[in-house]
Amino acid sequence: MFPFRTVHMAASAAALLMVATPPWLGAQGTRPATAAPTQPARTGSIQGRVLDRDTQQPIAEAQLQLVGSTIGTLTDSEGRFTITGAPVGTQAVRVLRIGYRPTTVSDLLINPGRPTQVEVQLESAAATLAATRVVAGNASFVAPRNTPVSRITMSYEEIRRAPGAIGDVSRLVQSLPGVLTGNDTRNDIISRGGSPMENLFLVDGIEVPNINHFAGQGSTGGPIGMINNELVRDVAFYAGAFGPRFGNRLSSVLDISLREGSSDGRRTEFDMSNAGAGIVTEGPLGSKATYILSGRQSYLDLVAPLIGLTAVPYTTNFQAKVAWRPGARDVVKLVGIGGFDRIDFTSTATDTEDPDPPGTTRFRGDRWTGGVSWQRLLGARGVGTLVASASTGANDVRVREEAFGTTPVWANDARENEYILRYDATFNVPRFADVNVGATARRLTINSALASPFGVNNPFSAARTRVDTVAVDQSDAVDIAGAYLEL
Repeated sequence: MFPFRTVHMAASAAALLMVATPPWLGAQGTRPATAAPTQPARTGSIQGRVLDRDTQQPIAEAQLQLVGSTIGTLTDSEGRFTITGAPVGTQAVRVLRIGYRPTTVSDLLINPGRPTQVEVQLESAAATLAATRVVAGNASFVAPRNTPVSRITMSYEEIRRAPGAIGDVSRLVQSLPGVLTGNDTRNDIISRGGSPMENLFLVDGIEVPNINHFAGQGSTGGPIGMINNELVRDVAFYAGAFGPRFGNRLSSVLDISLREGSSDGRRTEFDMSNAGAGIVTEGPLGSKATYILSGRQSYLDLVAPLIGLTAVPYTTNFQAKVAWRPGARDVVKLVGIGGFDRIDFTSTATDTEDPDPPGTTRFRGDRWTGGVSWQRLLGARGVGTLVASASTGANDVRVREEAFGTTPVWANDARENEYILRYDATFNVPRFADVNVGATARRLTINSALASPFGVNNPFSAARTRVDTVAVDQSDAVDIAGAYLEL
């Protein structure tokens, strides 16, 4: 009450003064000083859920508080929360709940334009009400008990501001311990001396053979990443010693989680850089679903003549996610990711730096993955996830030389398809163990057409002289099934 009474008295005194003097003069006949307007503090909000890490059950009445402030809230019966009035900038949130280890989620970028989405997963711990000794430490880096020591997690903000990563998740991983790279033109991940083909990529639990543009056969890397960092919630990288649920990959696992779209209104953002332009749009679909879509397009081909480029990469990519919660125990996610790329090289007789014969090399590639996952809570201590996905990757490379006319001296047209059906379940058995069980079935097909009709040097031979001709047109398929049980 007191502040409001003070403002009322000041306003009354100001009214009397205006009656005694002209409005443009002060009390002594001088022009009054103008008070600087007070700028309101810019704030945003944080939305998300708090879940049990092992069973994915929602945690009700968990306490969340912005570190260094009194701003906070509690989760509802479905584990959801909204923190309003968070100052714009990078913030950290402390999460507490009896029966779970305290956790701090750092590097949350608060934007006044849209809510910051976060999902917090708490590790269960024995609750005790006896005297507790508090020691210095950072609860942000508590390793889950069923996770290898090689697991490293990275948030959206860490990826965004990492020097040299240019927003590419794979290039950020290359800087981690135990990871090497072949050269700085590609983002291939060589984990602990393994082959790049031994790496596994997951996007919201859906396997993606390659997340890069201009991805060659026999590799999981490329020069340019397809993932739009604005859709990434967090990333977990396993450099080895991971569990059997990741299948038969031997070197590493890169598990990318996408954020969900806004549930309280539609938003659209545009961005432009020297490499291309993009758009991100998100919003609700009814009362139980959300969507988020991203599309990016390069435009170097439009400015290539102005800057003297002769070989111009042309890329297009998209990502999409729909999250639907038909009930309190179910969540269905549809995820799609894809990209298209092309580039042309031209060699001339006057080019002394390129010893190849005069001609052109054309590359066309496209790859996409689409999948649906259904997660269902199994009682109070279990969760099961069913995933079905399909992936396609195609590379079409043709080399022409002026001496042989329009017929390619070498051609490689290959298309690989992969279809996966997988089920994983986790149960927490008190005083016994965490039980993980699952099964998977997959089918891989490849159609490959290789041709070198003139027997000139080609990528299949190191000889610089005439070699045997090549003519291959073949289709192959393989079926794989597996199951696991882990305590």
